[in-house]
Amino acid sequence: LSRGSVPTGSDGHWVMDLLEDAYDNTSAQGATTVLLAAMEGNSQVSVANVGDCGLLLLRPRPSTPRGAARPKLDSVFRTEALRYEANKPVQVMRFANAAPAETHLVIRGARVDTVECRPGDVLVLGSDGIFDNLGDEEIANILEDQGLDTAASAAASGDAAGAAVGGGGGGGGGNKRARLEGVLPKDPLVTDGTISFDSRREAFFSMGEGTHRVPMTMHADNRARLCAALRARAEISAEAVVVLQGGEEKSVYDTDTNWSFKQESNFQYLFGVKEPGCLAALRVRDARAVLLVPIMGEEYQAWCGPIKPPAWFQRAYGVDQVACVEEARSALEGLGAKELLFLQGDANRDSGLKLPEPDFEGKAAFQVSATGSRVLWDEMNECRLIKSEDELEILQYVNDVSSCAHIEVMRGARSGQREHLAEATFRYQSAVRGCFRTGYDCICGSGRRNAILHYGHPAEPNSELVVEGAMRLHDMGAEYHGYCADVTCSFPVSGRFDAAQRAVYGAVWAATLAVEQRVKPGVCYKDMHRLAQRTMLVKMKEAGLFVGEVEAMVAAGLMSFFMPHGLGHCLGLDVHDVGGYAPGAFRGDDASIKENLRLGRELKQGMVITVEPGFYFIDYLIQKLLDDPQLSSFVDEVRLRELWGPVGGVRIEDDVVITEDGCRVLTCVPREISEVEAVMAGQEWMVSSSCCRKYKAVSGKL
Repeated sequence: LSRGSVPTGSDGHWVMDLLEDAYDNTSAQGATTVLLAAMEGNSQVSVANVGDCGLLLLRPRPSTPRGAARPKLDSVFRTEALRYEANKPVQVMRFANAAPAETHLVIRGARVDTVECRPGDVLVLGSDGIFDNLGDEEIANILEDQGLDTAASAAASGDAAGAAVGGGGGGGGGNKRARLEGVLPKDPLVTDGTISFDSRREAFFSMGEGTHRVPMTMHADNRARLCAALRARAEISAEAVVVLQGGEEKSVYDTDTNWSFKQESNFQYLFGVKEPGCLAALRVRDARAVLLVPIMGEEYQAWCGPIKPPAWFQRAYGVDQVACVEEARSALEGLGAKELLFLQGDANRDSGLKLPEPDFEGKAAFQVSATGSRVLWDEMNECRLIKSEDELEILQYVNDVSSCAHIEVMRGARSGQREHLAEATFRYQSAVRGCFRTGYDCICGSGRRNAILHYGHPAEPNSELVVEGAMRLHDMGAEYHGYCADVTCSFPVSGRFDAAQRAVYGAVWAATLAVEQRVKPGVCYKDMHRLAQRTMLVKMKEAGLFVGEVEAMVAAGLMSFFMPHGLGHCLGLDVHDVGGYAPGAFRGDDASIKENLRLGRELKQGMVITVEPGFYFIDYLIQKLLDDPQLSSFVDEVRLRELWGPVGGVRIEDDVVITEDGCRVLTCVPREISEVEAVMAGQEWMVSSSCCRKYKAVSGKL
């Protein structure tokens, strides 16, 4: 390639033109040829291959129509001396006189990195990418190990603006440590794993072929949204910097094994980082992000695999800067931090717990704003409450996976099995679709155990025998990239509903429909909770369980004995996600609702919530009910005992997103009695977002 113009046009045509020119001028067919280029203005780097050659392509922004004026390069040159060979552990380059513009390096066969190279910079390349800049003594040692002449140089022809020093010299003596010449496999020891790069070199998360791709730009968008919300608050100073601490691996008591690691949800929301032990800083005024990663000793490579360089973290997670956690103070100073914001506000509405303050060396040198930290807590929750399109796609995916898994569980259910076989089937069916975690412990009750709301805990681990004709209640949800589904299916193990099961299931399904056909922005979910209760009272009166006036039953709080939980909750990175109550509002503020209602605010477009009415025969609550003369007067005890044993409990749980004028159900499982029976008899059921129910909310008196 000679200095001068490069053809442009549509991306495809321009790339092909450039490759043809490069191929015609390339003689080194057996090696990987490195091209160095410097270009004025903003450019995008991409890689293409011709034969065995790796080529650097500079794509101008914006693209110029074919036939228009061509951009000029400061210099483009090819060096025969500088090559990457698979059997050479490292390669060294020195940029003696790089052009003022950014110089980009791309090498085929190695992990691709884009770096800014200045005069005098020395980079060391290995099969895992670009290593950190090294000192002169280390450089000399590497050169000697590789049999390279420290004075060797390869200058570009003509008046090229830069030159590379180094070379591809062979073995030679003088090595300080042994090398495996020609023995090392050409394939990398590990790939980028769950983080991959598309044809535009944009990073995305996936669990392999056929699984959903999550663009890592989603987290940059989340950061921008949070910072915009903070800038709108008068309590936040112009020089504020948010500091977050990621999750840590925890030992199993006093052993040397660890509990399964899950990233802290707020850290996941803003950065999507899968590694434990990280910190992060986010400057509010421009959303500049710095990721701080732990330093790994060389023995890490034996136990856990290759150590990723900072360049990998920066590229994979789309942050502006990467440093080690020990450099937290200098990184914050570099951001011009005048005050720090920590996620310190009210306790979590569900657990009552608070996050610990971030802990790092040099924290005492900064002022922490208590007021700003409370604002950060509220704004973070409000940001997480409204899901972006990327987040909705993930939640649809985990619902699709969960729906497929639930259907396989239903079809395989038999009497005489242990309950935990349902859990094993669900986990397997989710895992083969890329969801290796569930969002919570699986609940797989049968018979009277359906009335244990959180059955499946360590003391009652889904271990009982399923008896013939029993009703089953399965509450299980897959997790993907931290986001989880929450889906409950109730069905008879026989495949056919008997009269008692049909009556209770029908009442719960009626309540589900009543709510889903009413929800929309502006509707208060407390009213939907009351609607679900009233609907089930009416239906169970029709089924002969209740007697008397429904209004009197409502006033007496009768349904709290048959549905002691709330109608639903927010859903996202946590199964009981944040934002269930507006900032400053709490669950106990409304004394008229006795149940544990985790969502009690007006709905907004983009919220993802659960609709999960249930009707249960819980022994101790039934006994309390019958002991109360007023309450027991509403109940036909003969009918109660007809339903109690054969049913145990029924819950139906859908995940729904609030739309502009109603809702869209993300969950896609059979719900009508006829659908459940048909699927259990072997009828095909299509799981697809296109098949999900959608409702335009009806109006009128509740």
